[in-house]
Amino acid sequence: MRKILKKFLPVSLVLALLCPPALAADTPVLWMDGGNRTGNVRLTLERLGDQEVNSVQLELTLPGSYPNADFTLSGGISGQFSQCRTEQLSGQTRITLYIDSMKTLNHGGKASLGTLTLGDGCKAPSSAQLTILNRGLETSGISTIPVRSTSDSSSGSSSSGSSSSGNNSSGNSSSSETVKPADPVVLPFTDVQEDMWYYSAVQYVYAQGLMAGTTTSTFSPDMSTSRGMIVTILHRLSGSPAGGSSNFTDVATDMYYADAVAWAAANGVVSGYGDGRFGPNDPITREQAAVILRGYARLNGKSVSAQADLSGFTDAGQISPFALEAMRWAHAEGLINGTSPSTLTPGGTATRAQAAVLLRGFCENIIFDH
Repeated sequence: MRKILKKFLPVSLVLALLCPPALAADTPVLWMDGGNRTGNVRLTLERLGDQEVNSVQLELTLPGSYPNADFTLSGGISGQFSQCRTEQLSGQTRITLYIDSMKTLNHGGKASLGTLTLGDGCKAPSSAQLTILNRGLETSGISTIPVRSTSDSSSGSSSSGSSSSGNNSSGNSSSSETVKPADPVVLPFTDVQEDMWYYSAVQYVYAQGLMAGTTTSTFSPDMSTSRGMIVTILHRLSGSPAGGSSNFTDVATDMYYADAVAWAAANGVVSGYGDGRFGPNDPITREQAAVILRGYARLNGKSVSAQADLSGFTDAGQISPFALEAMRWAHAEGLINGTSPSTLTPGGTATRAQAAVLLRGFCENIIFDH
C-alpha cells in the first residue's frame, strides 16, 4: 500500500495541475476540532457527496512552529496507511498528510480522518489544499477548501464563568467552543434500526470514530459495555496519546485496552479497585461511568462543580461513597438520569446502546460545549 501511495500520488498531482477540475456544487469542508487548547486536532472532511475516497492528500499551513507534528488515523479501521510531513517556513509550518485506505473513507458524505498532534495549541487556517483519489487512482484535482474549527471562537479566557448546566447562547463570541453538528452517516449495522431510541446516538459515536461495530455488520446494542471499552473510547477522544504502562495486575500489555488504561491511570481518569486490579472486562456500572467521565472532564479543563440533589431517589443511599459527587455531577449535567421517577440504579450496568447515548451527551454538552 505504501508503494502505491508513493508511486501514484505524485502522478495524480501532476494530472491535477494539467487538468483543473470544474467547480463542484458542494465544496468539501475540513473541520478541525480541539486544537486551540489541547494541540490534539481531530480532522474531519465533510460535504464529500457520494464520491469514492480511498486516498487523500491534505496540506495545511499553520502560523507558528510545529516541528514535531504527528498524525494518527482514526481508530478501529484496518487497511490504512498514513504519513505526515512537516516543512518549516518563515513563522509558519506547512503540514502535508497522506492517507491511503483499502476501503472508502467516505461514509454518508463525511470522512473522519484522524488526529493531528501538534504538542501545543494552534489557530486553524482559513483554507487547506485537498487532493482526493478513488480506488482506481483517479483524481478530481487539487482543491482549495474552507476550514472550520470548533475553537475559532475561543478567546482563551473562558475556563470558568459559564454555568455547568449552561445553555450555549447563540452567536456569543465569548463562548469557549462551538459545537460542530454531526452529519448523519449510513450505519452498516443490521441490528440498529432507524426507529430505535439510540439510533442517532450510534450514528454520532460511529461517525466520530469513538465506537465501532462488534463485527462489520453488527453493533450489538444490548451487549454490556466493559470498563476497558469506556476507557478506550475516551482515549480515542483524546487522540490516542501515549500512556506508557500501567501497574494493574489484570491489564495485559497485548490487550486492545492496555494503552488506554495506562493513559487514563497516569492522568487520574481511573484508579482501579484499590487492590491492584482494574477489571477491564467487568461490565461498567452507572456510578463507575460517572466517576470516569467526571475525571475525563476535569482533565480537559471542564467545570465539574455542579452538584444535584439526589434525595428524591429512593436508592440514592446505594451510591458508593467514592461515586457520590460524580453521580451528583452527572445528574446535574443531564448525563445520568433516573431509571424510573424514583430510582437511579447506581449499580446497574450499561449496554452499548446506553453507552452511545451517554457518550453523545457527554461530547456535545460537556466536552464541546463549555
